[in-house]
Amino acid sequence: MSILLPDNIEKVAADALENTAKPLSINVGQTIADLWYLVFGGISFSAEKRKLRYSAELKKFKEEVEAKCKSVPENELKEPDTQIAGLALEKSKFCVENETLRSMFSSLIASSMRKDKENIMHPSYAEIITQMSSDDAKALLSFENSEGMPIQNFRLIIDNGYLSLFENVWKPCHSIEELEQCRITIDSLSRLGLVNISYSEAFKQDEQYDELSNSEICGVLNAYVDSKYKFYLDTQAKEHRIVKLKGVVSLTGFGKNFLSCVV
Repeated sequence: MSILLPDNIEKVAADALENTAKPLSINVGQTIADLWYLVFGGISFSAEKRKLRYSAELKKFKEEVEAKCKSVPENELKEPDTQIAGLALEKSKFCVENETLRSMFSSLIASSMRKDKENIMHPSYAEIITQMSSDDAKALLSFENSEGMPIQNFRLIIDNGYLSLFENVWKPCHSIEELEQCRITIDSLSRLGLVNISYSEAFKQDEQYDELSNSEICGVLNAYVDSKYKFYLDTQAKEHRIVKLKGVVSLTGFGKNFLSCVV
């Protein structure tokens, strides 16, 4: 099976008619090639650095798509859903320079050709990838072999009240910027319906949370509190302390299906 970029639309039409009598693998490959032409066929590249770079990344994407499509077992091969494959190609042109997202798109295209993925495929997957950052995608991939991961909120208790410092910390952090990025990433995945966040449950083993609140990050948190709240805490508060609220973050059913189709 090969994915080729045709020279003109007349050739696309002629090949489509000719391939109706050929084995399914050839027809499947031609369908992806046709969609490729419809999405990328009108793009022209000049010698400018940016366009040359895009052209090089686009070539890598084509090679990745072709390799993953070829890897689909013959007994699992089916005609790709043109809505899903077409949307994936259309949306991918804005992400081909991002290696992680590009890989997700090429896997999604290959998954659209698999019988065993047919019942879990959805047209929204392509749009979801375009709304993800590289950090979002890498975070989601870390859930591939996990039923759930520990997550924490850090709070500043002041007398009988509290302030939320940093929420949804799911990996070891070494700076305020990393703590904030943790929240943004998990909030993004939650907004997309891919993960579920729960603080009504937690892992029984406390050591699973130890990495999330090691001595380094405790020092960062104390310095942050001193820089923002020191005057108030010294003059108004009777007591204060930093506490952590334990929880679990896990893939939703939709998230599991999505991940299965993009890796």
